[in-house]
Amino acid sequence: NLTFISETSTITSAILSGEIDGTYEVPATSVPALEGAPGTVFFGPSLTAVSVMAAQEDGPASDPDVRKALSMAIDRQAIVDTVFNGHAVINKTLTPPAAWDPEAIDIYEAAYAEIPGDEPDIEGAKALLEGKEGLDTPMVMALAAGDEPELRASSIVQQAAKDIGLTIELKPLQAMDLANVFYVAEYREGLDLVMTWGWLDIPDPLDYTVLSVMEESYFNWTGYSNPEMEAILEQARQTFDPVERAELVVQAQTMYTADTVVIPLVNPHQFLYMNDRISGAPASFAYMWIPGLAMIGGTE
Repeated sequence: NLTFISETSTITSAILSGEIDGTYEVPATSVPALEGAPGTVFFGPSLTAVSVMAAQEDGPASDPDVRKALSMAIDRQAIVDTVFNGHAVINKTLTPPAAWDPEAIDIYEAAYAEIPGDEPDIEGAKALLEGKEGLDTPMVMALAAGDEPELRASSIVQQAAKDIGLTIELKPLQAMDLANVFYVAEYREGLDLVMTWGWLDIPDPLDYTVLSVMEESYFNWTGYSNPEMEAILEQARQTFDPVERAELVVQAQTMYTADTVVIPLVNPHQFLYMNDRISGAPASFAYMWIPGLAMIGGTE
C-alpha cells in the first residue's frame, strides 16, 4: 500500500512506529531521529535544486541587484550542515553539479569555480545595495507549510536578508496553494519570493534553463530578457559534441547567473529510508523515472 504524507513530523513518527516500511524524500531534519529506527537511511545522487525565485515584475525582489545581494549574503554551507546534516552540496547556479555531462566535466568545473557563493559576503552585499531606495519594504517569501527543512532553509535566507538590511517575512502555504503559485499568477499576488525545491527531469544543464531564464519560460515571473543569452542556449541545443555544447552552456550560464535570475542554494542528496522488512528500492533520483516500486521486495 502507498501512503502520502506531507508533514515532516508525521513522516518521522510513522517510520519510528513502523506504520510505514520505507519512504523517499525522508525529511533531512529527521535523519538524526531515525538513527534508532529498525532500518537504514540511504543517500544517493539527486537532481534536486533548492533555490529562491522572485515572484513579481515589481517590488524589491524584481531588482537584480537586490537578488544578487541576497544571494551573496546567504551562508549556503550552513544550509548543507544544519538543514541536510551534511547530505547536500552547495549549488551556486541554476543547474546543480549532478547534471554536468561527464564527457565535459572539466569545462563545467572550471566555469563553476569562477562563480561566487562558496562563502557569504556580507560587506559586498551591503555595498551593492548602498543608495537604493525602497528597501525598507518587507519582502514576503512563500514556503511549504509543515515542511521543517524548508522552514529551516528559509530562516537562514531570512537571516541573510536581515544581515544586509533587508526584511523577509515568511508565508507558509498548503501544498495545493504552493503548487498553484508556480502556474497561476493570482496565487503569486502578495508574494515577492518563493522557496523552491525543484528538480531536473534529466541530467542535462539545458533541461532547467527552458523553465526559468528564457523570456517565455514558465517560471520567469520577473520579465527577465536576454536575447544574446537565449541565442547561445539555442545554439547549445543544436550542438551534440559534448565539449562544444558545454562551452556554450557555461557561456550562457555566466550571463544568467550574473543576473541572478534565481538564487541557488544547495543540491541535496537523495534520501531513502527502508526498514529491515524491505529492500531493493533504488537509492537515487532515478526512482522518479523508473518503476522503482517494482524493485522492492522482502529481505528474506
